[in-house]
Amino acid sequence: MDIDKIRKEFPVTEKYAYFDHVAVGPLPRKTVESVCRVTEEKCEGDLHWGSWEETAEVVRKSIANLIGASVEEIALTHSTSEGIAIVANGLTYEKGSNIVTCDMEFM
Repeated sequence: MDIDKIRKEFPVTEKYAYFDHVAVGPLPRKTVESVCRVTEEKCEGDLHWGSWEETAEVVRKSIANLIGASVEEIALTHSTSEGIAIVANGLTYEKGSNIVTCDMEFM
C-alpha cells in the first residue's frame, strides 16, 4: 500500500491533518472526476446506466476482495445509516424483543 499515493488523492492533506467524523469527509480526486463524468453523462439522458451498473459490480468485487468477503455479501448504499436501516427494516421483531446497538454508533 502506497500511503503517499493515497494521500495525493485527498488534496486536503496538503494543508491539514483531517480527522473524519463520519458525517462529512473530503472526497478523493478519483471520486470527483467520476461524479463529473456521470453528471455529464446524465445531461445526455440515462444512456449510460449499463456502464454505471458495471462499475458498481467492479466496486463490489474490489471491496469483497479487500475485506475477504464474497461479492454477494457486499451492498452499496448511500450512507451507513441507510444500510443499517435496510437491515433493521428487514428483520422481524416480536413484542418484547431486545435490540442491542453500539452506543458509539452514528445515526
